[in-house]
Amino acid sequence: MGAKLKEAGIPFLIIEKNRTSAAPGTKTPTRRRGRHAQHFYSYSFRVNPDWDHYFAKGPEIISYIRRCCSEMGIAGQIRFGRKSTRLSGTRSVPLDHSRPSRRRHEYDISANAVISATGLLNRPSLPAIPGLDDFRGPKFHSARWDASVDLSGKRIAQIGSGASGMQIAPQVATKAAKLTIFQRSPHWAMKNPLLFAKVSAARSGVGQCPYYNKWFRFLLLWATSDGFLPTLKIDPNWTDQDVAQCQEQGDS
Repeated sequence: MGAKLKEAGIPFLIIEKNRTSAAPGTKTPTRRRGRHAQHFYSYSFRVNPDWDHYFAKGPEIISYIRRCCSEMGIAGQIRFGRKSTRLSGTRSVPLDHSRPSRRRHEYDISANAVISATGLLNRPSLPAIPGLDDFRGPKFHSARWDASVDLSGKRIAQIGSGASGMQIAPQVATKAAKLTIFQRSPHWAMKNPLLFAKVSAARSGVGQCPYYNKWFRFLLLWATSDGFLPTLKIDPNWTDQDVAQCQEQGDS
């Protein structure tokens, strides 16, 4: 949105309450089908043909975003560590400036339009585990990774084995004295031989062909949307009793 407003010559301000560290092992979500997932996870108006890995790791993704932000000239329109607490009147947007290193205060800005771009997963969900508040060691959500904590030689408990857990665990296991993973139900994953593979020089060179990247990105989009829909079918022989049985097995 910021890039397109800049392109149209419309003044804007982006309010961002977070600036967090990426969890170790974080890379392009592997739930996307296809052999070149990272080429899909890029801006349609700034397609990048120079990814080092098919499933890029966190630092490479962050570098790409920062480069786009700098080259598009929108860094000066972003305010980090701020959040909108309410809308007042027709044009007033009160902001809470609550960076830990600064004194908290509120101030107002005026705007003709307000666009919500908070996403669906901007607030971590912590499990209601008895005794969690009494635990004296460091604890944090993967979306609020605390990079200051040294995990070397520690006994680590990881709760959850979803997409983030699958990426974090192999990295943490190389440092921790012991890693214990708690999962509520089995997690299904499909092996991808390119998960840790680097993009070859020959493949990267193909990406320099005019319009190839946009065509290839569309191909991946189709394969993960319209092309994927025929596989999403309900088994007519699958009953509610079968579902309940699977849930009982998963909880146990």
